Amino acid sequence: MRREILIVDDDKSVCESLSDLLQGKGYDVSVVTDPAAAIAAIDPLHTGLALVDLRMPGIGGIELLQMTISRQPDLPVVIITGFAIVDTALTAMKYGAADIFTKSIKPRFPK
Repeated sequence: MRREILIVDDDKSVCESLSDLLQGKGYDVSVVTDPAAAIAAIDPLHTGLALVDLRMPGIGGIELLQMTISRQPDLPVVIITGFAIVDTALTAMKYGAADIFTKSIKPRFPK
């Protein structure tokens, strides 16, 4: 069964860029721009990875990470942020993030 990547970010341009990049490499992608709707969008049978923005209005990335891990402990959650600092990375990892990337993500896919 093929699993999709869920992108959660309130910035539509980031969602579009990541979605285009990942779909261009053959991944199935779904996008949620409302962090409050993200938990409902996670389908345990179809979601294989969540890319979650750190700073969003309302529910922030760390809170969403905690909620996701409590409901789906096996789902890898990667925090994406434009504000990568050591304390942020440590906090994200402490709460179960699989990794943390800055939004200046450069694709490292083989050509």
